[in-house]
Amino acid sequence: MKNEYRVFQFIGLKKVVQDMIDASAPTGTGDSDDITQEELMTESIVSVDKTLADTLSTAPKDADGVTVYLNGVIQDQGAGLDYQLVGATLQQVRWLAGSGTAVYMETSDTLLVVYEIIV
Repeated sequence: MKNEYRVFQFIGLKKVVQDMIDASAPTGTGDSDDITQEELMTESIVSVDKTLADTLSTAPKDADGVTVYLNGVIQDQGAGLDYQLVGATLQQVRWLAGSGTAVYMETSDTLLVVYEIIV
């Protein structure tokens, strides 16, 4: 039952996020940014900082335009918090369960990343 509730929560979150993406679609007035969302594969991470093996398919515009949800709960970005974006193109998520405030991650968790890209 718990996993069924998580799936329902995640589907609801994806719908809300998709509605936000649709509402922010470029208007044709020179707006060259777009918003996308994708789900990353989660890993078992306990008491350590770890960069996820799965990466974003497209480089985000910048770190400020990225929002990460774990099981539908928004996570805080930055050193000593829940996660950081790493790599030259900011396409990797580093989970801070050792040095930060991130909760432990399990392979059954859902990680949704919403971010701006340049089109």
